[in-house]
Amino acid sequence: MEELLKNIGLSEIESKTYLSLLNDGPGTAAEISKRSKVYRTNIYDALQGLIARGLASYILTKRAKIFSATNPNAIEKLFSERERELKQKFSEALPEIVKNYNKSKVSEEARIYKGLDGVKTIIDDSFKTLRPGEEWVWIQPTSSKQKALSKEYAATFVRRIEENRLKMRILFPDNDYGKVEAKQYKSQNIKIRFLPPDYSSPAGIHVYGIFVVIRLYSKESTSVVMESEAVARSFKSYFDILWNLSK
Repeated sequence: MEELLKNIGLSEIESKTYLSLLNDGPGTAAEISKRSKVYRTNIYDALQGLIARGLASYILTKRAKIFSATNPNAIEKLFSERERELKQKFSEALPEIVKNYNKSKVSEEARIYKGLDGVKTIIDDSFKTLRPGEEWVWIQPTSSKQKALSKEYAATFVRRIEENRLKMRILFPDNDYGKVEAKQYKSQNIKIRFLPPDYSSPAGIHVYGIFVVIRLYSKESTSVVMESEAVARSFKSYFDILWNLSK
């Protein structure tokens, strides 16, 4: 209850004082101070704060002021006021939040890497992103116009897949290039199929987590990394369709 009162703007001392009035009934400032364990030097400020919020009142008697809690329904009004205040603050801050989000969104949603070093950077990031049991899917291009990753690197890659307990499915083109490449990725954690020629892709496509990587080949390979849950889900569905068409 104390935390609830703090959420509508009461201080810790005001919350303790109000709960004492509710639970223990009316009393003088000295009595409330003793019951609530709030220092007497602070109890008057707390009581005045409660009175200002409509949560407490007092009557004058011959011996002293007697303070009491008002109807608890007043709390509901404070909640409504607090809600309006927070909504107003949020509305005022929202344009700046959206602006900052869009700034970061541009840099996060599309990153470009060049060459084999770029590919290795993406692979390292993939290993950091994926958790044990999660799946990584690849569609390998029809042929590689760029120098392929070395056999030593491929062997290390397979070992890391196994050590990180990841699942992987790779679609290779059903040609001599694809069959040679596929031999480097043999593992119980990696399933391999071969795409029919009509469905082979000129670009490489990797999907992991909420990331999609598209590898384009010209004089120098270019890898574009997109960060989007919706896009990753679409590419994964596309992969599953091709997987079912392959053997």
